[in-house]
Amino acid sequence: MTNISPVRLTVDNPDAFLTDLAKEIKEKWKGQVHYSNDLLKIKNDVWDGELRNFSVDKGLSITLVNLSIKQPCQVFHDLGEGELYYHFYFDRALGQRLHVNDKGNDITPIGLMEKNSYIVMSSNTMAHTDMPVCQLDNIILHMSRKFFTDNVPVDNLKVDAATWKRLFGTKPLVLYGTCNDKILKLTDDLSRIDITDYALAIYLKGIVMQLIAQVLQIEIGKHAGEITGVSNLKDVRALLDINFRIEQQFDEPLPTIETVAAEAHMSATKFKDFFKKTFGVSYYTYYKQRRMDKARELLLTKKYSVAEVASMVGFLNSGKFTKQFQNTFNVLPKDILKTADDDTNWHLIDAVVKDRHFRIKFQ
Repeated sequence: MTNISPVRLTVDNPDAFLTDLAKEIKEKWKGQVHYSNDLLKIKNDVWDGELRNFSVDKGLSITLVNLSIKQPCQVFHDLGEGELYYHFYFDRALGQRLHVNDKGNDITPIGLMEKNSYIVMSSNTMAHTDMPVCQLDNIILHMSRKFFTDNVPVDNLKVDAATWKRLFGTKPLVLYGTCNDKILKLTDDLSRIDITDYALAIYLKGIVMQLIAQVLQIEIGKHAGEITGVSNLKDVRALLDINFRIEQQFDEPLPTIETVAAEAHMSATKFKDFFKKTFGVSYYTYYKQRRMDKARELLLTKKYSVAEVASMVGFLNSGKFTKQFQNTFNVLPKDILKTADDDTNWHLIDAVVKDRHFRIKFQ
């Protein structure tokens, strides 16, 4: 086991601070052994607090951040790649929602925070912080769908189609709820953890499962007495398996509704209705948007030309791809390639990026 001593960073320039922080974490945490409990203390003109990392083999990789922000700032950080196992976000800003994709390469607003609020995240998310807020109120959980289905007994869950979508329709899974006393106690336990070695994995997973149970209870409780059209679990899993396969094969033609309906052992009419009830839009509309989302992901890597990206998302004609991309995002694909590294033009990539901002990247 590797034990990293606390590191204190003190710099006057916020830009230099973020650069130093990226370098420090990259160097100090590289090649770290599992079951570690590592601490990075942060204190400068902008932030004051600590960043503690917990890493558990094949199940849990989270970071607990306890920071006070001394002045308004925006921070974007990309902590590498890998499957997102757990992501917990707590903040008081009502209506603040979090989106993270499984590659961690979307620019993501996650709201406002203050000292004694917590962001617990896996090692591949991006975050935005701004003005401080008052206290801890809400909780958002993200985890891989595989983890959820492997660890939560879902066969007897009685929920409506909208809740099924939240439980199974995205990757990573998103659950959202208002903090109750039990949730606050569990987050406090995370912040005060002092267990090391083999026991840490057991302890962390225990807390995680309790958090999931609490939020599921809140989520399902919202719809108590309103459940209509409860979906057969077999149908839900068939639909999600089809969705996962299609999203891995965007370079191939989209299967017809008749084809996927037969695969799911449904009639075409039932499949169309079930798909729209689960995903909120029609089959063809959904995958049209998802292809464009995938194309933007690929363009932002700056590894491929517009023609290459068009082919990778199933377009034989680059002109048709360009037209559909522009209609979707109101920007040309070539402009994404030109501006992906230009801070002054980040609004072309995501409207939330504005004013002062920083980025930290870990390769």
